[in-house]
Amino acid sequence: MGLARVFLAIGIAVILAIFIGYGLYTIYQPPKYDYSQSENTCYKTYNCNKQIEDCYTSINHNYSSPEYAKCGEYRLTLDYKACNENYDKCNEEYTKQTPQYKYYRNSFFILIALGIISIIIGILLSGLEGIGSGVMGGGILIVIYSLIYTWQYWYHLNRYLRLIVIGIVLILLIALGYWKFEKKRTDSTVRAG
Repeated sequence: MGLARVFLAIGIAVILAIFIGYGLYTIYQPPKYDYSQSENTCYKTYNCNKQIEDCYTSINHNYSSPEYAKCGEYRLTLDYKACNENYDKCNEEYTKQTPQYKYYRNSFFILIALGIISIIIGILLSGLEGIGSGVMGGGILIVIYSLIYTWQYWYHLNRYLRLIVIGIVLILLIALGYWKFEKKRTDSTVRAG
């Protein structure tokens, strides 16, 4: 591939990814965050630091007091660790009910689908080397962008599902790459020899 085609491919890849990302944002805007709902019931139910705060208050936040170190020791107890685990579970369940979470979940699937479609189109356009490579590169950038843009959803997604999604994209890239590029090269080498 000549230098002009390389630059064309890079340009198409970057602009396609920006176009899809900004296009999604323009057509499907994220919901406004409701700050009145930001203090959810999880913090009220599982205020794990309340006992520590009460202890510090009882000694008037006197850092030189021998009781000061004892106040922080509560963080080492099993009760504190259990409280934090319950808070994390409660907070995750609360987060999954928010409009922001649902928006980023939907955006994730839209971007992954568009990225995979772009990769397939790019491979099908392999005869147009610069354009096909650019569209395929743009698809790869869209998949990467989907992971960054929708981190709020991606973070709460089951770790095995995360691995499966990445694996599917990788297998698709390898299979399509072999089918379109390596198989052609192998077939042409066999015919020439």
